[in-house]
Amino acid sequence: MVKKIVSVVAALLIIYGFSLLHRETYGMERTGGILIGVGSLYFIVLLYLSSRKGEQKQSDEE
Repeated sequence: MVKKIVSVVAALLIIYGFSLLHRETYGMERTGGILIGVGSLYFIVLLYLSSRKGEQKQSDEE
């Protein structure tokens, strides 16, 4: 349940970050880039952990 909530929050951060990218001020553009980075980093970590879990499951079956 927590993983689903965090995944939705990460997706919303990415979407909100893209909406901030082309603002007038430099600070807002930086904030948008940071939000995209945080959301993307979470998804990359999630992919890495799920691939390790799959590899571990395969080695247990052998």
